[in-house]
Amino acid sequence: ARNSVAFDDETRVISLYATGAVYIQCGDDTVTASTSDHYFPAGVYYDLAIGGDKTLHTPHIAVVAADSDCTVYISEKL
Repeated sequence: ARNSVAFDDETRVISLYATGAVYIQCGDDTVTASTSDHYFPAGVYYDLAIGGDKTLHTPHIAVVAADSDCTVYISEKL
């Protein structure tokens, strides 16, 4: 899955929490995730930088479950 609405241009950090293990990949509106992408374990709350001053802003994140259905919670931080 990928967020269909881009993160706000002012968002510098997103917080992630997943109820199951997932793989994640950040990018533009065509980004997809696969099992060769970044592994993100279940039950971990993590802040992830998605851009900022002098850094490319990545407005989307794609997620694929590692081995079972789960829910991924994402919060934007300015």
